[in-house]
Amino acid sequence: MYFSDYFGIENPDQHDWFDPTLERDTLLFVDPFLLFSDTEEKWRTSHDRLIGHFQNAFELLAQTGMNRQHQYYKRVLILMESKEPKEFRLGFATKKGVDGSGSGKWLASQVVEAMGEAIKRGLSEIEHFEELGILVEGIDKDRISDLTCNLLKPEFIEYTQHICHSLGIEMHEVEVSHSKFDEGRRRWTSSTHLLPTDQKNKAIILVPKRFLRELPTLNGWDWVDEDSIRDDLNIDIARNIKKSDIVALARQILRHYALGSEARHLPQSPIRTTFCVTQSCSSNGDEPPPRLWPPSRSPASHQSVPRTTSLSSFGSESRSSVIGRKKKVDGESFGKTQPM
Repeated sequence: MYFSDYFGIENPDQHDWFDPTLERDTLLFVDPFLLFSDTEEKWRTSHDRLIGHFQNAFELLAQTGMNRQHQYYKRVLILMESKEPKEFRLGFATKKGVDGSGSGKWLASQVVEAMGEAIKRGLSEIEHFEELGILVEGIDKDRISDLTCNLLKPEFIEYTQHICHSLGIEMHEVEVSHSKFDEGRRRWTSSTHLLPTDQKNKAIILVPKRFLRELPTLNGWDWVDEDSIRDDLNIDIARNIKKSDIVALARQILRHYALGSEARHLPQSPIRTTFCVTQSCSSNGDEPPPRLWPPSRSPASHQSVPRTTSLSSFGSESRSSVIGRKKKVDGESFGKTQPM
């Protein structure tokens, strides 16, 4: 049964919204680039929402050193797992009707690994950040549509409410997953919204017809360009995220662990020296400068640190005559450093 039949809407083709089938998904997908180029500012600015989503994920990941046990690493996995937004009733139909799979945990892990590799390359040369697409093979048009619908679900909910108000369609309070972004927790959460519902009291979200395109069929030649939208989106993300900010966070966390590692391996000494961040230090017993590194370490951790070690040497080579070795804080160390 169509949405228009269920709610008694005549001449649905005359309306701006797509008329979905309530029992099964329709073989259509939301093309994000059609939103990005729309004449209405409300939809055109959705590009900022998508880029902001990946910027947020990249910044969290850059602070993990690719330690899979880090809480931020686990949060990025959640952010990259785009579940089927079943309220839209779009995509490849499954035996579950309107309950598809979305981007599963395995694909999310592959995307996160690709993001980590991009950061690693950016640590060596910022231009190398764009060499690797983070949307890996398996992220097809259907899954890109899921990502778009999930990220823009608040806007599509508002659009649906406007349609229902104008046509006098009854709505009910219903819980919708992935419909509110919690800034404090930096993740999407469920929230209650006023929306039309089907026979099983499941929420329905409408989409403008102009944003939809057909999915490839098993016998169609349109599988040939299946990778094109993923490639386009990869390029768009790489061009628009703030790569320098992401790399700076990664460098900062690597410096933190590198300095902490040196301090832990040094023998105890009565010499009053410290790591210097903002100004030079003397070793004659004077009080250290106000900003020390690392601030979270106990005073004992600073007592035997050589005066010659400073943050200005990281990113190239940091020398320590006490432990007799070299460190390099760059792409080679990213993903190998294990945070404490």
